Amino acid sequence: MKKKELLNYFDEKLMDKLYGFCYARTNDSHEAQDLCSEIILKLVKAANSEGEIEEIYPFIWKVARNVYADFSDDRRRHSDSFYEGDPDEVLPLIAAEDDDDDDSEQMLRAVYRRMSFLTKAYRDVMILFYLDGMSTSDIAKALGSSETAVRQRLFSARKKLKNEVETMTDIINRPANLTNINFEIWGNGNPNVGDPRDVAQRQFSKHIVWLCRKKPMSASEIAEELNVPTVYVEEELEILARGEDWKYGLLRKLDNGKY
Repeated sequence: MKKKELLNYFDEKLMDKLYGFCYARTNDSHEAQDLCSEIILKLVKAANSEGEIEEIYPFIWKVARNVYADFSDDRRRHSDSFYEGDPDEVLPLIAAEDDDDDDSEQMLRAVYRRMSFLTKAYRDVMILFYLDGMSTSDIAKALGSSETAVRQRLFSARKKLKNEVETMTDIINRPANLTNINFEIWGNGNPNVGDPRDVAQRQFSKHIVWLCRKKPMSASEIAEELNVPTVYVEEELEILARGEDWKYGLLRKLDNGKY
């Protein structure tokens, strides 16, 4: 079978198995999502290369194990290398560990901006560790998590910041994607209380609903699409999901955290 046919096997059942593989090895849903994304990316790259695959599923799981091995090596290599000190001095180093550019003020602004695009789980540990100066053990107690999970999230958050700051040149000056949207409502009925449309009067709300109309999206995916920090998107998603009466909203939160 040609490698390009690999994509034909990407279905919900396979995605669930890959996520289960990742969760069993990380014991953390956020880490599992990251690892699963890396495996899928590697498989997609393989599908876009030349060559043949003798047995499809052994190939998929071989890729998954190799990606996990690299993931584990990176995590072990960085697990004890957290920076301490003044965040104005420390945070630029996260994004520029291999960079000779000494423009730390500009780099700091870039890091703070990208930090606002992290999802809540990663954003919280970064703020508590680097800005509030809490230890990983204290953060674990505050969040009701294990210290290992906190350290794993710090590692992943640092990796995300480093990768995204390096590639953010094209979007840093991009305006928020908030062109005017108006909805037309068809149907009958006149709810006296709790009309879900009442919480979607703002353009920001309407854009979020529009993005989620065909394919479920996560807060971070919406944030990237609209070029609006994730922290604001998360709050708006909660409002849109609960509705005015806290029962009926325009969006529904799925088990995978998407809307």
